[in-house]
Amino acid sequence: MTWEDMQDWLWSNINNPRGRTRNAYTALTKLKQKPRQSFRDFFREYRAIESELPHIIPDWLRIEMFLFCCNKDIKGLFRSRNYPKSWNDLVEKVMSITMISTIEAIKSTVIQVTQA
Repeated sequence: MTWEDMQDWLWSNINNPRGRTRNAYTALTKLKQKPRQSFRDFFREYRAIESELPHIIPDWLRIEMFLFCCNKDIKGLFRSRNYPKSWNDLVEKVMSITMISTIEAIKSTVIQVTQA
């Protein structure tokens, strides 16, 4: 095998942007938020796969792809009026809502412990 053949093989099998795109897209379409997975952990997992895409995705498609992967509780947050205006808007809304949920869960636990 010549060096040129080796470079061609490496390009087509390892560093092929079309292959990377296909692999990342396939992984994103199969990705689903697990039932007890926190939004933060799921978001990190999603972003790690998305970062493999060699091109920037428009916000509207990025939002749709992400919501497709989320559990129904997260999807439910974005019905009609609350639909995100941008990717950053989606992230801010979900982070604030999950933070409120975490605080409420902590309060509930504290109340249960103090009542016991």
